[in-house]
Amino acid sequence: MSFDATRTKLYMRSGIAQDKSALVRVDWSTGDETVLFESPCADVTDTIFDMRTFEPEAVAIDPGRQQWTALTPAVAPELALIQARISRDGSVADSDLFRPGFPT
Repeated sequence: MSFDATRTKLYMRSGIAQDKSALVRVDWSTGDETVLFESPCADVTDTIFDMRTFEPEAVAIDPGRQQWTALTPAVAPELALIQARISRDGSVADSDLFRPGFPT
């Protein structure tokens, strides 16, 4: 669970009204929920948030192997690079791209 930088939107995983958990946004003032990402294959297992806005940029599912989906066009190229460089059994968190000084 995470609030955005304005503290008006809550991002969380929810399995309410669906078979698998989904990433949802809750408007904190109205309680309205919006499904941002869901998969018929597997639960949402991880999310990458923008460090300034705290809004989700990418989401992962793991139906046997971790799969990431970009939620914003701006992160799609970086996400593709990360996925190309991680090992077959690795995850984004295991990637050298998150180590200081990684050459790009």
